[in-house]
Amino acid sequence: MASVGKGYALILFSVFFALIIMGSMAHVAVFDEYWQKRAEEAKKTVREAYHPNPEEVTNHLNIHVHDQGNRFIAPPLINPKANAQQVTKREYSPESVWKNWLWRSEGDLMMNGAYFVPSGSPKASFPFSKADMISAKPGTYVTRLTRFSGALNCKIGKPC
Repeated sequence: MASVGKGYALILFSVFFALIIMGSMAHVAVFDEYWQKRAEEAKKTVREAYHPNPEEVTNHLNIHVHDQGNRFIAPPLINPKANAQQVTKREYSPESVWKNWLWRSEGDLMMNGAYFVPSGSPKASFPFSKADMISAKPGTYVTRLTRFSGALNCKIGKPC
């Protein structure tokens, strides 16, 4: 009876050993075609974005902004030169660069003098479809949506 149990154990061990050997030879770590294509696209984008001039780098990054349903409260106007009321301050690139970026604001609530400067062609469309978008609520909903947000009142050694 004991020899039968050893026989089953030996067969079971042999099967598992064979599976481990086959799995190690399956090249599981090799990318499939989809991920290889995505990796090549990412490398191409990075190569295109490189420019020795920092102003040219911004042409490839953050050029599409579709702002929806936010609330912007500008700080008090203490220094008019600071222009802190402008939501879309683009100090890191000249207007000749950012005027072609596609930046839009829809349904945002601008408070205390805050304002959004759109850019790009008004007829241009975003590089994503409406089906990819989540419909936003207007900026007036922000207070209701965030009324219970904030830091938790936690004590050391006790559950929050």
